[in-house]
Amino acid sequence: MNKRGVTITLSIFLMVGLVGCDSKNTVKSTTDTKTATTAKAIPKIIPKPVPKVEVETVVKNPDFRKVKWGMTREEVKKTEKTPIMATTDDAIMYKDRVCGISDVQLAYQFNSEGKFTEGLFMFTGRHSNPNDYIDDYESIKKQLIAKYGEPSTYDNGGIWKDSLYKDSPQERGMAVITGGLIYGTKWNLPNTIITLFLQGDKFEPSMDVIYESKTVKKDATKSGL
Repeated sequence: MNKRGVTITLSIFLMVGLVGCDSKNTVKSTTDTKTATTAKAIPKIIPKPVPKVEVETVVKNPDFRKVKWGMTREEVKKTEKTPIMATTDDAIMYKDRVCGISDVQLAYQFNSEGKFTEGLFMFTGRHSNPNDYIDDYESIKKQLIAKYGEPSTYDNGGIWKDSLYKDSPQERGMAVITGGLIYGTKWNLPNTIITLFLQGDKFEPSMDVIYESKTVKKDATKSGL
């Protein structure tokens, strides 16, 4: 082979080598780019915090609503789902709907040892017709009889303190809110005394259901809620 032929052959060999190197570098560069793009495309997953679930306390054979006599304030709070309306040193109050009647204040009272001793439903709704208070009373009494049985003491149509409206049946509601007529019914259960009463004074009615413990004593200085 002459000198010119050697020169041409060497030139071709060098060109092929350079092309091969460029091809490998191009493939590697493309692969690296795809890998980087893929890595950026994967979103970062942030775990969501698990919400805290309040476990409702379930009490067997409760004495008042869902609680038993002698329970602590904290134990009582765990049984109620409605927001607390007010608190004092010896009581917790809520607002609820009871016996199908709205505007009812619910109170739990505790003795000096912090033990639950009394429960109270205060029916604070107002009617334009005073006779509707008596209807509410009779409705609640009927529901309490269905739940606890016959009462130990009946009101027998009410107790008259003032005979002004005694001969006017249509004015019995007026007799109640002016303090002339009082209704009351009592249940004496193994662990509890329940008293339902309706009375009034100066055109202001007052209807309550009081649950009193027979197993846990209230403080001697307290005469009820």
